[in-house]
Amino acid sequence: MPAAPESRQRGFSLLEVLIAMFVLLVGLLALAGLQARTLIQTRDAELRTLVALQAESLAEAMRANPLRQRDASGGTTLSWEHYVESGYASHDASAPADTCRTAAGCSQQNLAALDLWTFKSGLADGLAAGNAFKAAVCRGSSAPTLADAGCAASGPLSIRVVWSSRLDAKSRRAEAAGGLRSASEAASALVENRYVLVFEP
Repeated sequence: MPAAPESRQRGFSLLEVLIAMFVLLVGLLALAGLQARTLIQTRDAELRTLVALQAESLAEAMRANPLRQRDASGGTTLSWEHYVESGYASHDASAPADTCRTAAGCSQQNLAALDLWTFKSGLADGLAAGNAFKAAVCRGSSAPTLADAGCAASGPLSIRVVWSSRLDAKSRRAEAAGGLRSASEAASALVENRYVLVFEP
């Protein structure tokens, strides 16, 4: 009677364990990268929402404080020229002297200055450190940048906000391929985001 074959104990070799650990590590690194991108995109969405809310709030304040003027036919025309700025440096960051908290003596110009300061202070508080921003209310048709508000003597009156944020290389390449950013913008980790609310056509 032939002898029974020896049963060989089978198990994982060291090489198999190392390969399994490598595959697991690659998966974890991909997951970490995805989570980081998701956090950046969520933060960008929060910032865009904050900017939109602040701009809408300023637009409502402007609608409540128009300058009323008589035209040649005796009708009333509305103007918001007391809100119009020539660029980013038109108003400094200090609070206006007249806070309009008392009923007496607050002119429409004082109220406009307070509205603009409240708008820019809200942006500064919400965007926080690391996100440079510029904001202006002016006429113009060109797109604003951090360097230039794009203000002009004519064009629609609009509330313009530009801020910087970090974007990973993969997202920058995707936005450049989709035409959302230029090649020069896609080369830098800091990208400019724009929000323009047209107030008056």
